[in-house]
Amino acid sequence: MVGSGVAGLSASMSLARQGYNCILVEKAGSLGGHAAGYTCKAINGKCQKCGACLVDDLLARFGDFPEIQVFLETRIDRIERKKKGFTASLNGKYGLKDINCGAILLATGFKPFDPDEKSNLCFSSIPNMITAVELEAMLRDKELPYRPSDGRQPETIAFVQCVGSRDPKRGHPYCSQVCCGYALRMAGRLRDLAPKTKITFFFMDIQTFGRSFSQRWASLQQDFIWINEIPGDYFVSDGDRVGVSVEVEDEIVDLSFDMMVLSVGMTPTDDQLTYQQMLDLSMSSEGFMLPDEDRGVFVVGSASGPMSIEKSITDAAGSATRVIAYMEGAR
Repeated sequence: MVGSGVAGLSASMSLARQGYNCILVEKAGSLGGHAAGYTCKAINGKCQKCGACLVDDLLARFGDFPEIQVFLETRIDRIERKKKGFTASLNGKYGLKDINCGAILLATGFKPFDPDEKSNLCFSSIPNMITAVELEAMLRDKELPYRPSDGRQPETIAFVQCVGSRDPKRGHPYCSQVCCGYALRMAGRLRDLAPKTKITFFFMDIQTFGRSFSQRWASLQQDFIWINEIPGDYFVSDGDRVGVSVEVEDEIVDLSFDMMVLSVGMTPTDDQLTYQQMLDLSMSSEGFMLPDEDRGVFVVGSASGPMSIEKSITDAAGSATRVIAYMEGAR
């Protein structure tokens, strides 16, 4: 198992329950992947189905499985196909080690889009512009939002959707599927923590999420300010506010906010090309890895494309079932 995010943990545990020994290789120094840094988005104590608690639950139960051997701060230098299975060469804090396995599961996850790739955002030059990933960490650590420039709690916040998604020029024509859901849940959480905060959304359209979305949409429209346009220019305004130029009702206007949150999309990881070359894998039209299950290589969770936490867990369970069928057939 390569990767210990939601999908990697879930698939490893599913296999361990069926009596299979798993070797989990993680390049970072801790388990959980991106989702381990996400915060609960409950509103007035009511769960918003964001999935953050599912990650904590997986991590709490993970220690119950002695069948899973973990190698943290470790990379795979080489994978060699054998007549039966594979030999992988590990390189990390535990030194150099060759391991044999019957199947490879790639749960390498995703990389949040780097807003510095879009020069018009001026991301590195605007101190109070942050990504949604940074806001997640901020709320998990401090519980309340604050402006990086001065630590002050913002009274006005803007979310910009589809940053790095639905962008054919950058090779990301796809919708990342999760951005609308996490941004709206985050905005709801912010209002719950600081009811007087004014929140604006700049958007193309809204991706529905959850079974009750249609019922909630009416109240969401009233709770926040909605501008059906993505700003073209971004700049530092007076008081280190984040300024934007945007078309509103056929007129270009300048608006400013105490803080701005970029809802960055999900992109393939930097490691993906390495595993593609090692295992001779194909890529999807969106640039994510495709599995080669007939030859024992499985791609799990968001390594195969944008996916929510809940969907990643479901995908991991399905992948584990197919791995077992493959292993039984290979014996």
